[in-house]
Amino acid sequence: MKKTQNNQIILTYQEEIKNKIKTFPELKDLIYGQDYHEEDLITIGNYLKAEKETSFGYQLILKKKPYIQIVYKETEKSVFYRFQNKLQKIHTLFNQSLDFLNLKQINIEILKRKIVQKYWNDFESEQTKPSLYLYGDFNTGKTFFFKLIMKYFLKEKQDFLFLFLPDLPRQFKPGWFDEELNHKMDCLRNIPYLFLDDLGAENLTVYFRDDIFYSLLNARQEKGLITFISSNLNPQQLLEHLKINNDNNQTMKAFRIINKLKKMCQFYNLDLTHNNLNQFPKGVLK
Repeated sequence: MKKTQNNQIILTYQEEIKNKIKTFPELKDLIYGQDYHEEDLITIGNYLKAEKETSFGYQLILKKKPYIQIVYKETEKSVFYRFQNKLQKIHTLFNQSLDFLNLKQINIEILKRKIVQKYWNDFESEQTKPSLYLYGDFNTGKTFFFKLIMKYFLKEKQDFLFLFLPDLPRQFKPGWFDEELNHKMDCLRNIPYLFLDDLGAENLTVYFRDDIFYSLLNARQEKGLITFISSNLNPQQLLEHLKINNDNNQTMKAFRIINKLKKMCQFYNLDLTHNNLNQFPKGVLK
């Protein structure tokens, strides 16, 4: 008698699952005896009862091929949070903090200047993604424009690093190289998109200029990686800054960096209403 009752309960449960399958959007096309069988009903029942998204960032998926089974798939939200954590760790390595909320609120309407609109339109449409040297006076929108590009990378889950350049020389001292500093150099040379904000405001040393800054520019150019640089200095002013002093050897090394930037970057002057490439000092490659 008890066995008969148990059998009846099982049959009733199986019929309930079959009926739910017929009305469930994801499963209604399944055919009993062809796509699933009696032994699959418990698995399907568990899937129908379970929450679609778990508390730990995974979604339940019912796979129908090669057989019925429940698998866990990471949700888009979880993937995005994991990406954010990865970016934050990269920035923490350089004692920088990335404000994701601020990035999400950046709007292209902030930037009305024609000289950056074409670059942005080409960039967004993937027609071209060259490195960029953006210069101009204070409060001309250089950092805002970089944040707009970072917002794009954040949405596309592309690795990037944004550094306030004046903070960087203090992290690299002659003879201080250890595993952490090697890790930093590796990151600077290999991160897909590197933003260097406020070049020219740093306390420049010969060591940082030649062994760190030029080295990372050279490595990134060779690998075809994109670098975004902002500065208050036009090319002539940057040359004077990079010289450190008027020694001929220092001047040559400063020209070397300017020439490297000229090869790598498009130059935009935010103080003007049009792109101006005629401010390069004499001796810079055309």
